[in-house]
Amino acid sequence: MTPLCLACHHAPAAVVVALLDADAHIDFATLASSSRFRDLTPLMFDVEGNNAGAAKVLLKRGAGGTKHTTQAAHGLAAGSTALDLARHCTGHNPDYAETLEVLRKRCCNTCGMTSRNQREQNAEFVGVNQEARPPQQKLQLCAGCPRHKGVRARYCSPKCQKADWVVRHRAKCEGAATNKC
Repeated sequence: MTPLCLACHHAPAAVVVALLDADAHIDFATLASSSRFRDLTPLMFDVEGNNAGAAKVLLKRGAGGTKHTTQAAHGLAAGSTALDLARHCTGHNPDYAETLEVLRKRCCNTCGMTSRNQREQNAEFVGVNQEARPPQQKLQLCAGCPRHKGVRARYCSPKCQKADWVVRHRAKCEGAATNKC
């Protein structure tokens, strides 16, 4: 495991900031031999350790939410993202709700992509310096989710919104009755 992964799991956000300032790799997935920690990114360690403060720091600094685990672990199937892990942990322990809330505000509800990831994954701009890239795109919000009730579902594309509607969001969205989503 990397020092950043350990800090994300246990340490205050200030330690995570210091490691990132010292050029720690923000999306490095662990190669630990233990199946419990194999292939987890620092963002996933934040979720595992229920460290919402560190998760905020990583997401503001551009951590990718789309990294997937390659094997089944933590009660999740292979291909799960940090947001999937946060949903799973919150389902078993309500204390994880704050960490889930942090990820839901900054990640696509379906694939876990952050708005920063979306811009950087655009193949047209691979190898182009940061200043020459288009401005960061915002994730689109579900029109049916009530604004006054907290976090609304966010999506990076219409494709992700349709996929989430079929699998999960239709049952939870209050706008489903009025078909606003």
